[in-house]
Amino acid sequence: MRFWSKLDRILIKILNKSAFIGGFFIFATAVLVSYEVLMRYVFASPSLWTFDVTIFLILYSAYIGSGYNLKEGKHVSVEFLVERLAKYKRFSLALGALTNLVGIVFWIIVSWKAFEEGIMAYRLSEVTLSYLRFPLTIPLLAVFLGSLLILVQTLRELVRQVAGLAGRGPG
Repeated sequence: MRFWSKLDRILIKILNKSAFIGGFFIFATAVLVSYEVLMRYVFASPSLWTFDVTIFLILYSAYIGSGYNLKEGKHVSVEFLVERLAKYKRFSLALGALTNLVGIVFWIIVSWKAFEEGIMAYRLSEVTLSYLRFPLTIPLLAVFLGSLLILVQTLRELVRQVAGLAGRGPG
């Protein structure tokens, strides 16, 4: 159990850092949008690159921050069902474990497909259809990293639920 505690602390640090990075990307997006508004409407000289960069920053902030959001319970959930099942602790834990197992399978597939697509885009030197023609591996990397972070948090939650069902944890 000591190994899991140490691993869990490391995973929590990774998820917390990912939230900070996602927040920084949102801040950078705000700065770039402000820059673009200033250039376009004050100096009548719009830039060609800010739109593409802000799209990537928003994509990265959403995916990179998703694992942290899941950890903090900020993802969408069916609250009325969760509240009604809260009085049946073991059933609630079992149902949560089952849904997390399905989620784990889903995020493994998404992670794997994003990884495959990223490798293929890199090998074929695929680029975006935008003016700057960024390598397509850049947005695909966001999907891959974000999927891994969500997968890590879903695994953490599953371990917590299984421990609760086994009577060895808070559940």
